[in-house]
Amino acid sequence: MTSKIRMATIHTPKCWQCGKTGELQISSDIYFAGIKKLDEDALIQDAFPTLSSDQREQLLTGIHPECWKKMFPPEQIELNENGVPVDWDKHPNNV
Repeated sequence: MTSKIRMATIHTPKCWQCGKTGELQISSDIYFAGIKKLDEDALIQDAFPTLSSDQREQLLTGIHPECWKKMFPPEQIELNENGVPVDWDKHPNNV
């Protein structure tokens, strides 16, 4: 006999970017075990190792993955033929 996995719908906090709340579907066992670890001062990545970083971020802060990408878009750096960023002296990491 196989046991049925019980899922929990977790309502996440309001997102800082869009102002909407969200939901995550997580196994009840994983959710309650993770909450217990958080209560024992574990880091979220240790409390919920099977969740993706996007899921952990939404669970903790409410920020949706697509909103995170809007807030922190990946840098677009133009490289020259040697793999060195063009305008390196103006690059923010080189100040």
